[in-house]
Amino acid sequence: MGNLDHDILMLFQKEPYAELGTTDIIKVVQAEEHDRLQKIIDDKYSGLETVKQAKSQKKKLNRQLLYHLNKLVNSGLLKVSKTSPKGQKYFVLGIENGEKVYIDKHNRIRQQISKPNIPRIPLGEYETKEIAAKYEKEDWLGKVNSIFLELNMFENLRQISDTIDFCFHNINDCICLHNFESLVAEHDIEDIVRFLAKLNSKCIDFGKTVSCSITLKNIINAEKFIEIIKEIKDLDINLIFNIAKDDINTRLFENIIEQLSKNNQDLYIRNNDVSVMPYFMGRAGPYTIDQKDWKHYKNEFKDKLYGFVISQATLLLDMNKLFEQKRNLENVQKVIKKLMFVFNESNDAQRMHSRQLFPELFKLDKEKGDFLIFSRNLIRLWNYGWKNPEFDQDFLYEYLETSFKMVKEFSKYQEIVYKCSGMPTRMNIALASAYRDSVREVFTSPNFLKFKIRNISDLQKTENKKTMAIKEKLFGLLDGGDVMSFYRSGTFDTNALKNEILYILNHFKLPFFRFNFKEVRDKNITLHNFM
Repeated sequence: MGNLDHDILMLFQKEPYAELGTTDIIKVVQAEEHDRLQKIIDDKYSGLETVKQAKSQKKKLNRQLLYHLNKLVNSGLLKVSKTSPKGQKYFVLGIENGEKVYIDKHNRIRQQISKPNIPRIPLGEYETKEIAAKYEKEDWLGKVNSIFLELNMFENLRQISDTIDFCFHNINDCICLHNFESLVAEHDIEDIVRFLAKLNSKCIDFGKTVSCSITLKNIINAEKFIEIIKEIKDLDINLIFNIAKDDINTRLFENIIEQLSKNNQDLYIRNNDVSVMPYFMGRAGPYTIDQKDWKHYKNEFKDKLYGFVISQATLLLDMNKLFEQKRNLENVQKVIKKLMFVFNESNDAQRMHSRQLFPELFKLDKEKGDFLIFSRNLIRLWNYGWKNPEFDQDFLYEYLETSFKMVKEFSKYQEIVYKCSGMPTRMNIALASAYRDSVREVFTSPNFLKFKIRNISDLQKTENKKTMAIKEKLFGLLDGGDVMSFYRSGTFDTNALKNEILYILNHFKLPFFRFNFKEVRDKNITLHNFM
């Protein structure tokens, strides 16, 4: 076995469940030559002919790497996991869980590559009947769901980008970039736009999502921020705005909603008057952190962690399919109990093998390496009865409250068991809502209505106020992550939209909601346009 083959396999041995693209691999196994050529290409003082030669040599380097990768694929040691829209191949180890394969057979010191023997944890009849499913089944335990990054901890964009790269190898859903406004304050518009464009490209390649959490009061240069929103209108990155009532009538907020509606981008709002915890979006659905954990983080870890895992593993539950059998509390308790015991096994496995599964994530905690300190396991509910006029809303609240109490009591009990055994291991399960993209392949079609509004009078209708009041109560039970969506249609001016948002903030305690503008006509008609 050649040196390059060996180096490639050792890279995968460090992260046995990683999915690595050719770009990721070449940066490590041929780092010196790759960096030398990239430096020439990026240097604005390099001559055209010099840059051309460097690009040619870089392509040759890629072809050489692909030759060795394909050889390892043919031997069964690696396999191609996917090909990105741009044609880049991604690879994973081709061996099975628990399997050990010796390499360098002709050397005196024989090395081996292996995958940790993670248990296969079945969901039983619930999986067979497509009532329950594992989110991203192929790497359900080999990756975590979501990671929170504290941008104030990083020195520059390169450090953030490198951290996102290794996080992408270890997640199956999303990343939250918290305090994004600090990046805007410290870097030029061009640098921020370039950074986000590259990030968006990585999201497409990896099939992941990113949310930027932005506190409106902390934005120093409003014009600069609006210019950035204009420049990134074609990027699929979620912007989460943390606002309070007194932010609504600022010129900055007016400009934000004008630009987002023009761009057909969703407006996400975290209500500061109701919640201090960050909320963000993934393909599986919304995420947040436990209130007590957030307080603990702010008091003890704020300047110590680059980031941490928000959610380890997710199980999806189709309540509509479950209720086809029998709509009663006993049926709900039975399936929740099953999922809790599945999480008990998966939590043990992920934490026990964390150094083998997620070696790079230890960099997030520069002191203790405890990146799972605030992590939870999520039961995401689909078609669970809200906004379904045929579903008994009293029963909806009853079965969710029962499920909520079950997972909290089970989590508390398991943590006591761990402590009594001399293992202070975290165990925390939470309920959350599921997004259509995460269940499309296996679950039933949506059986709930979109909450459509044309103006503030729609929000004031009795039936709609009742719907929002119910959702207000559900947020406390779906504490792993939930969001209320308003689908705006018709025409509106900026002042009208501001009044609608203010009405929601004044009358309902919704911690996280969004406005979707795709059905709006004649967007951004303001009073100024008519003068």
